[in-house]
Amino acid sequence: MSGERQGAPPGNDAVPGPAGETGGDAPGRRRFSRRAGLGKSAVAVAGAIAGCPGDGTAGRNATSSPTPTRSRPETPGTGDTSTRTVTPSPARSGPDELYVAPGGDDGNEGNRAEPVADLSTALERAVPGTTVRLRGGTYRPARTVGARGLSGTAERPVVVEGEPGETPVFDFGPASVGGLRFSNCRHVVLRGFAVRNAPSRGLFVEAGSSDVVVADVVVRASGGDPDAGGSGVFVLDSTDVTLRRVDSQNNFDPSGAG
Repeated sequence: MSGERQGAPPGNDAVPGPAGETGGDAPGRRRFSRRAGLGKSAVAVAGAIAGCPGDGTAGRNATSSPTPTRSRPETPGTGDTSTRTVTPSPARSGPDELYVAPGGDDGNEGNRAEPVADLSTALERAVPGTTVRLRGGTYRPARTVGARGLSGTAERPVVVEGEPGETPVFDFGPASVGGLRFSNCRHVVLRGFAVRNAPSRGLFVEAGSSDVVVADVVVRASGGDPDAGGSGVFVLDSTDVTLRRVDSQNNFDPSGAG
C-alpha cells in the first residue's frame, strides 16, 4: 500500500503538482504539505494585489478594485449594527414670557397686553425657560394656586416673579382652602411677590420637589384652618430648596395652639 492517503481532497494534505506533472497517485508525483500549499496561495494573492505576476498569472498584471458597497437604511429591531443617524424629537415649544394680572382673562394669549388671570393657567403653558411675570395688584383666589409636575432645567428654569417695580399680592382671605402649592416640581424659581391670609400654609413646596429657589417673598397671617397646620413657608419631602430673603410673620397653627 502506498504511504499517501487516498482520495484526499484538494487543498488538504495532497495538492496537485506544478504544470507538467500528473495528479492522482501517478509515480513521481510531488507531494506538498498543507503549510506549503497555503504559503504558495498567499504569495499568489499578494502578487495579485500588488499588480505583480503570481502563481498562474505570469505575464499579466492583476489589479484589485474595492467591491462597491450599497448603503441601506436601518430598520430598528432587525439586528443591523451599522451606524445610524437618529433625528432627535423636537423639544416642546412654548412662550418665553407669560403675563398674569388681576384684571386678566384665562382665555387671553398671556402676553403683556392680554394677560391671563390665574397663575395656575400660566403655569400650565410654561416650558423650560419660561418666565411668568406677575403684574402688580391684589389677586383673590378662591382655591389653591400653583402647579404639580412643573419642570425646568438647570440651564433653563421656570421662573415666577413679580414685574419689576410692582407688588403682586395673593390674598386668600375669601377662600376656605388655599395658598401657593408646588408639588413634584423641579428647577423652579419663585420670587418677588406676597402671600397673605392663606387658610393653612402660605407657600407649599412638597412631594418630591427639587432645585427650587424661593426669594424675596413675604408671607403674612397664614393659618387658622383647624384641619391643617398653619405656617408661612412649608417644605416637605423635597431636596435642594433654597430660601433667600423670605419674610414670614404672624402665621397661626391652630393644631398647635400657636
